[in-house]
Amino acid sequence: MKSGYPRFKIHPDCAALFKALAARYGWPVEAGDAATSMAFPNRAAAERCVEFVVARDVDAASVRLEALRLVPQQPGAEAAGRGMLDAPVDVYTVLFPAAAAPIAKQFWQHTGEGISSRLASHILEILRSADTASIGVNTSASSNTSANVSSNVSANTNTSANASANTSASAGPAPPATRRPGYHRRPTVAAAAASSTSSATSTASASTPSQTSPQTSSQTVSPHAAAQQPDASSDVGTFIEERFGRNISIGLAEDAKLAIRRRIAGIIGRADGQHDEQQLRGAGVSERDVWLYPCGMNAIYHAHRILKRALGDRSAARGVVFGFVYTDTLKVLEKFGPQPAAGNSAMFFGHGDGADYDALEAALAAERVLAIFTECPSNPLLKTADLARLRRIADANGCALVVDETLGNFSNINVLPYADVVVSSLTKVFSGDSNVMGGSLVV
Repeated sequence: MKSGYPRFKIHPDCAALFKALAARYGWPVEAGDAATSMAFPNRAAAERCVEFVVARDVDAASVRLEALRLVPQQPGAEAAGRGMLDAPVDVYTVLFPAAAAPIAKQFWQHTGEGISSRLASHILEILRSADTASIGVNTSASSNTSANVSSNVSANTNTSANASANTSASAGPAPPATRRPGYHRRPTVAAAAASSTSSATSTASASTPSQTSPQTSSQTVSPHAAAQQPDASSDVGTFIEERFGRNISIGLAEDAKLAIRRRIAGIIGRADGQHDEQQLRGAGVSERDVWLYPCGMNAIYHAHRILKRALGDRSAARGVVFGFVYTDTLKVLEKFGPQPAAGNSAMFFGHGDGADYDALEAALAAERVLAIFTECPSNPLLKTADLARLRRIADANGCALVVDETLGNFSNINVLPYADVVVSSLTKVFSGDSNVMGGSLVV
């Protein structure tokens, strides 16, 4: 199988990056205990991966987090106008024994926290252009946070795990050549970049078992030669893509995200055609009520995390999945709930029919739960839940109601009047070219 769903099958560019990072920053192979790695776009996600792996009986001393900053160098004004391709790239690498790879893969798949294939391809290009034989150590680098593993994960403050004190970095082989998707590739800039070389500077720091002053290290990668200035005047592809919004400057990223949030809020919050109950719930939605995530599954994962923090007295309560929902929704509740080892972290009412409503009411009369998760309609059976009844059941229990409306989509249906949290996969709707991923959460 050469391709597959991004979270179920790791993209070849991501796999190549993991291999390159493990070769460069991993420990020597001893008795088959080779280091492997997984990369994340931010520190918080990497720390949650460490916590997930260590909590499943993997020795904390064998798991390490490396924070890297890669800076493609362009002399002076030559970098102007190249947008995100020349912006510094932060990547956070979790290194662990090969035997723990299946556990890390569970975190990657269920949470949607992993690095994208597009970013992995870009990082590979930076690494290929660097001098992998020249790596220095600078103890003035910024440090990783080191702390004991804790199951108390807040929505704003993330807990990291103990890691190995191995701060040495060995220069590994250069990663294999890869190519970016050709559809939106800039022809002139790409050709100029191929004939020139860029320098990369990476700072790496490794967590240590010490909780006071963790050791730090910095990896500096020197350039082959000076970069050459691309012919910006003939970069027609760049002009067309930026003119029509396909490939905007990184400096406009926050504006672009604000525009998306406002568009979602404007659609969900419209009042035309709503009846009285809908006017009371879901009215006055603004961009402040909309949160964006890398993919739909990541929005669901964070909905679960946020509810555990917001409903502190129920942080150890089980969740409920009502109806035959997308598989990873159930997995998030099972593996990030109060009793993941016992396999008893979630209630599952898979049929989502009349009998299940009665069974749910009876179960929640005897147990306080965190939230009810459902889909409207469900994927793939296209069953539509009785949201009004689920709202009454949730209110009687005092729990939250989370509705995934991806298949119906907020352009067609409005579930917020009944839900406390609405999650959606923007991947399905926000690009006619199927070349972006995203997710949203509305409260």
